[in-house]
Amino acid sequence: MSLTLQEGMSVAKFEKKLLKDLKKKSPLACMVLMYESYNWVVGDELYDPQNHEKMEPGHAMLMIGHGRSWSGYKNRFRPFFLFQDSNKNRGNNGYLKMRRGKELIQIFITMKA
Repeated sequence: MSLTLQEGMSVAKFEKKLLKDLKKKSPLACMVLMYESYNWVVGDELYDPQNHEKMEPGHAMLMIGHGRSWSGYKNRFRPFFLFQDSNKNRGNNGYLKMRRGKELIQIFITMKA
């Protein structure tokens, strides 16, 4: 089964499907397009790339959860997807919080379930 953001589909609808699938079929195998700042994510830091960054090749990870995390950027809670990466040097021992959101998901997440 493949779940992708299709032309004409709202990001909100796509994320709703992702969350539903995540509850039923966790973990979800994903191909995620990354920005260069991904190389410097450490600890429980929220990965929140900006659109002006250079995009890197896709990277396979497991989506294992979701939640909300405080972000110093705009000083508010941000929704995120929780991923498990094979590289234990990224995030918190290989676990990475990647910000969800209207302006970013279209750019860097394509799901394979």
